[in-house]
Amino acid sequence: MDDNGVTKDFHTYRISAIVRPTIVELCFKVILPLLGTYRESNDVGIIDFSGKIKLGEGTAMLRQMVRDMVAGGKRKILLNFSNVDYIDSAGIGELVASYMAVRKAGGEVKLLNLTKNVRDVIQITRLFTIFDVQSDEAIALRSFQPH
Repeated sequence: MDDNGVTKDFHTYRISAIVRPTIVELCFKVILPLLGTYRESNDVGIIDFSGKIKLGEGTAMLRQMVRDMVAGGKRKILLNFSNVDYIDSAGIGELVASYMAVRKAGGEVKLLNLTKNVRDVIQITRLFTIFDVQSDEAIALRSFQPH
């Protein structure tokens, strides 16, 4: 034991490393598989997503946030996937539907900071031919066409 009464053996360390999740963390992981945070940079609307984009709340959130931006007059949309660790086929379908809705309204959608898992799915589905994918936010913001 050290001066604080903490045992430094392996078993004590492993047990003390187990942390109970907070209510907020449980809600995020169980109830809300996807979290979207909206922000703006000049005339570009940016959504920072975190979690999983899958059938259910994940695809509904993606759909609603993009549709709300278009309804609010945003025509330049950047979807930041830096904290998205999973996307299923429903998520891919919603991503394409959102792209089409924005294009129909005369806008652009770009993807930012794809994680390896999401990048692999985008590559397998050949959506790199449709989406402009960037890894640097400043470059992504400058790449939008002036309207």
